Amino acid sequence: MGRHLTIYAHPVAGPVNAGVPLGYLDLAFGSRPVESVKAELDEWGAQAVGGLFFDQVPTSPFSIGPVAMAVRAARRLGFDTILLNPGRPTDSLYRGLGAIICTFEGDWIDYQAGTEDGVRPGDGHVVHGVPGERMEQCLELMRGRGAAWGVATSAGCLAPALATA
Repeated sequence: MGRHLTIYAHPVAGPVNAGVPLGYLDLAFGSRPVESVKAELDEWGAQAVGGLFFDQVPTSPFSIGPVAMAVRAARRLGFDTILLNPGRPTDSLYRGLGAIICTFEGDWIDYQAGTEDGVRPGDGHVVHGVPGERMEQCLELMRGRGAAWGVATSAGCLAPALATA
């Protein structure tokens, strides 16, 4: 895998225990070759992860094709937990894919200030730059905002290794 990364997501709609390991796939806003995405999905299918996290998901209805293909392929591999991360609200067509949409991605300071219009209960939230002693507070805030899943990290961004790529 070119960019093998496992992230840990928390189901925040119910009691939070340990983070669930999710395989990470960068969809490059729908511009990655289908063969490359399928090959990476096959590799994740052989790993002990609880689901998949698709990052850099496009938001336009005209770009849904590659995302729908990736979600269908992930389902065929047996993955039930799929998070799509555009980092902001998407076109309503994406809600029909049957995956959790992460409609907020930002730092801890911005998250404390609120989320934008279009963020719905049941969505996922990605918060980075959370001080270690504030992690539980962050998860409580996610619960209060109706997030179904949350990814909270103390790193300055979700995937620091990819920030320079």
